[in-house]
Amino acid sequence: MSGGFDQVMALLAMTLRYPQAAAQVVMRYPAPMQARWLALLLIAVVSALLIHFTFALQPSEAQAVFGPLMASPIRTTVLQWLMLVTATGLMTVIGRWRGGSGAFPEALSLVVWLQMVLMVVQVAQLVLFVVFPPLADLLGMASLVLFLWLLTQFTCALHGFRQPWLVFVGIVVTAFGLMMALSVVLALILAPMPGGM
Repeated sequence: MSGGFDQVMALLAMTLRYPQAAAQVVMRYPAPMQARWLALLLIAVVSALLIHFTFALQPSEAQAVFGPLMASPIRTTVLQWLMLVTATGLMTVIGRWRGGSGAFPEALSLVVWLQMVLMVVQVAQLVLFVVFPPLADLLGMASLVLFLWLLTQFTCALHGFRQPWLVFVGIVVTAFGLMMALSVVLALILAPMPGGM
């Protein structure tokens, strides 16, 4: 048990210092697809629970605004899982479209590991919400930077890309396109029916 924990901590340290080297280690791990899918599900469950714990510590004003979105941990888990699967698919398909060589199973492992790293930050943020809330907000912003940096480096490692800044631009453009598409879909769903229906 101690050896496994030490290995995880060593991989975590490598991820923060040499993310592409850590990504190679993750991709080489011979996990069957069933185990990768199970890991993704567990990550979605734990991440959703952390989100709800953090939300419970928010001021009442924030809870009033975002309360409807946080009505059910099960719904949050499903949304987390869908977002992770979508991220894995986009990471694979768009990367291969741009000439990369990565495959879905390796992308799935990288997304699972990326989410595990971010969960460590979530736990630290949860503790800071109790101890010193302003610092928790700063850590939240830092976690967004960490996410974008690691996703860029992991995508480079997955597909063999050599220009991280181009990958970063691609990620930002893809994220913007997804947000626009979701906005259109939500607008169509929430638009009033003709005739006042």
